[in-house]
Amino acid sequence: MSFYTGKRDGELVRIDNGFVKALSVSGGLASVYVPCTPPGISPDTAVQSYALITEARTVGETRAKGDELRQAVTDFAYAITRHAYAAGKCQEAKSLPPDIKSTH
Repeated sequence: MSFYTGKRDGELVRIDNGFVKALSVSGGLASVYVPCTPPGISPDTAVQSYALITEARTVGETRAKGDELRQAVTDFAYAITRHAYAAGKCQEAKSLPPDIKSTH
């Protein structure tokens, strides 16, 4: 957690939509985590866990601020994660929710 709080000013928010986890800082940084075992590796016998982790951040000034910026960056990171999850043919075969909303 100190990695995130050290990167940006603002409150750290954890988002947990069951299968999908995310961390977001109001200063324009978000990270999304989804378990994803790649093809060719059995999820039941894997000796390590596999996941997709997407990080998005802003650089410089932004029009959006605070919670609006937090949600925009989190939505962007989640869209990339959804695409990578489908393209990567994750064996978990879970249907990802259409969006991820922070509830703080």
